[in-house]
Amino acid sequence: MPRHHVVPVTLIAFLLTACNGNNTIPVPAAPVFTSTPSTQAAEGSPYSYQLGASDTAVAFSVTNAPTGATLSGNTLSWTPTAQQSRTPNSFTVTANVSGGASATQSWTVTPSGTIRISRVDTLWNKTGSTNASFDWSPLNAYVEALVPQSDGSFKSFPGTAGANGTFEIPNVPPGYYWLKLGPRDTYWTSSSSFDMGSDIFVSTANPTTPTPSTTDINFSFTSLDPTATPGLLEFDPLERPFRPFGVRRIQVPPHSPEHLGLAATLIFPR
Repeated sequence: MPRHHVVPVTLIAFLLTACNGNNTIPVPAAPVFTSTPSTQAAEGSPYSYQLGASDTAVAFSVTNAPTGATLSGNTLSWTPTAQQSRTPNSFTVTANVSGGASATQSWTVTPSGTIRISRVDTLWNKTGSTNASFDWSPLNAYVEALVPQSDGSFKSFPGTAGANGTFEIPNVPPGYYWLKLGPRDTYWTSSSSFDMGSDIFVSTANPTTPTPSTTDINFSFTSLDPTATPGLLEFDPLERPFRPFGVRRIQVPPHSPEHLGLAATLIFPR
């Protein structure tokens, strides 16, 4: 008796389908982000974003983020530094599911930041230099950042003086603003740092006492009419077109060896 082999019908159908090239494996659908990131942040304050997607079995990863940003599970955390504030910071995250399907989400955060002003003057003389920090207390009421508003007005951001000639104005949004440093001292800028320091040439701290020198000059005048009251003697040099001038005493106090001390006295004996 011949042997008969029994093959299940379902197996035959699978083999025929495979041979005909009609066997398809469904591709999993790409996840869809269900969360929206915030674009508001401030220098030195923690920024956090909870990522969400339509697929429950999704894995998140960060493909682009500023330095210091970290991802733990589905929580993205970041604290903007002074260098990262008042400038755009780009983020890109990816949601992956098994089977290779993925989706990306990108956004930009521009944190508000602190305007830092420094005014430390460098005082120079022939022996070297020293630094002198500026005292902001007389100008505290004037220093502010004036940020343009959409209605044409300006919003004022005041600040406080710090140590060593510094002044800080916090929470200033990005973009251009008027930096006011005094009653009539204003600058149009977008910078987060402003150096007001100057190089100033000054006299020696302990100058040597100058040695006085006296020179007597005698004048002889005749045919002069007397005056009723004392007045200034006018010299009118005819050989040069100078305006007449009168001198009784000229004195420039000597401050240091770098300065010329000049004193002159005209004595009119009767």
